[in-house]
Amino acid sequence: MKLIYVTFIRFVFFIYVHGKLNIDIFEKLVNIDIEYINVYKNDIEKKYMKKPNSLIYEHVSKYINLKNNYVEIVIKGKLKNVQDTLVENFLFLLPYHEAYQGTNLYALDDEGNVLKHNILKDTKDIEEMNIDPFNDDVDLSHFNLRVYEIILSRKLKLEENVLVKLSYTLGQPYFPYPLEIDFINKQNVLFYLSSKILLPYQVEKYERIEINLCEACDIVSLDDACFLKGLKKINDKNYIIEYEHNIESFNLGNKILLYFVCDYNLGYFEKVIKNINISSLGYIYEKEEYFLKNNAAKINKFDRYILSDYESRYTSPGGSNTGEAINVSFS
Repeated sequence: MKLIYVTFIRFVFFIYVHGKLNIDIFEKLVNIDIEYINVYKNDIEKKYMKKPNSLIYEHVSKYINLKNNYVEIVIKGKLKNVQDTLVENFLFLLPYHEAYQGTNLYALDDEGNVLKHNILKDTKDIEEMNIDPFNDDVDLSHFNLRVYEIILSRKLKLEENVLVKLSYTLGQPYFPYPLEIDFINKQNVLFYLSSKILLPYQVEKYERIEINLCEACDIVSLDDACFLKGLKKINDKNYIIEYEHNIESFNLGNKILLYFVCDYNLGYFEKVIKNINISSLGYIYEKEEYFLKNNAAKINKFDRYILSDYESRYTSPGGSNTGEAINVSFS
């Protein structure tokens, strides 16, 4: 009998977010990043920046758009060559608190050219780190940055500049707090960010961060030193922080906390695996596995009496809804 050989191919088709994070580590990630930069910034500059003083940003803005269960980030800046030598690429850095959950980077210049990039240094999955479960002690060196080398579509001469737009998405940005809620309560979430953009180059004129809340997300007051720290309120949905003139590189500033109503299922794909079987006769068999996780707050235990009371308060005798619709988050 002629044997039919089968080739088995298995690969990860798409990973949206990495690892599992408890609330204690989640709250510390920005502080860990700040400490990491203070310790390792000279090493990063020496290893990855061949000409550290060749570029500056004339100005740079970061737009943080909060969605129901993810965050869209867009960074726009004008880079300028300030040395005689030609510049053909630049570095972009993602701190760990963004990199561990960030999707692919998309880069454009002012002429609409898609800019290619290389990842010079990637981050570790949170599950690969040996974190003490009793006191959450961490090895700082494991929380490294993700380092990108982005290749320009044209070389910059002295005093030439280029506008660049960088965009990516954070897939697991929120943490429910409290972790358990009553049936009729709405879910509140924590979101942490740094007050400055992590840049390997100085900024000449201004650096700005703009935060836009999702339509149904309302800020809730919280007794925390980092709550809305340094942010200027434009309106209920928009906040801003800005710095001017000769802003130093490798600086994350301080930690900022946003706490707001986000009554949605915090679902995401931990990973998607696509298995492909190819036979020697040319037949192809495909199988896809989707690993879906929901990180929303858990609803406290309730019985039929609580449910009956809820129904009597929020529905009329005819069954029509008389109260405000409540989006219940299950986990």
